[in-house]
Amino acid sequence: MLVGISLVNDNYEYVTGITWNTTEDLEHVVSIATVDDSRIEIWKLVAPSSGTHNVVVSFDQIIPSARSAWASVITFTGVDQSTPLGDPASDTGTTEPVTVNVTSATGDLVFGVAAAEYDSITNDDGSQTEHWNEYNVSSAGAAVTEDSAATVTISWNDTTSTGISHWSIGAVSIKPSWGGVRCLGDPER
Repeated sequence: MLVGISLVNDNYEYVTGITWNTTEDLEHVVSIATVDDSRIEIWKLVAPSSGTHNVVVSFDQIIPSARSAWASVITFTGVDQSTPLGDPASDTGTTEPVTVNVTSATGDLVFGVAAAEYDSITNDDGSQTEHWNEYNVSSAGAAVTEDSAATVTISWNDTTSTGISHWSIGAVSIKPSWGGVRCLGDPER
């Protein structure tokens, strides 16, 4: 299970912890922020208990209602249980495209999360499956997966004429136990 979080962290907000089924704590994988303008985080839980349960994301402070934080949980099957993830990659910037290169291997599935301040973003890469893309007047957040190659480039572009103000992106490859990794249904937000 991976949880991706996108937010505009004007007050330097960050995730302090995530739980599944009230007792299962997720582990931090990667986070990056453009100071106080955009932040992403990815958290993992290997072999979560089955069933329908709540995912509870805790922040160090309350996110003001004028801004948004998006969290999405995606579960996968066919994942190596002892070494489920490769090395994460992350980046920040102020010009397009919102992009990061992730080292991966045959059979991996790469998961990427992005956040942008003020502007909506779009994924134009036909080889990537967009799982969610949210926008309000102050921020955007999105997540994709892409089948593996030696290096996978995860990217988004601005959908407005003004250009992206500040963005953050993070991604990680998911390692297969056999035959390849697959998503189990659509993510829950």
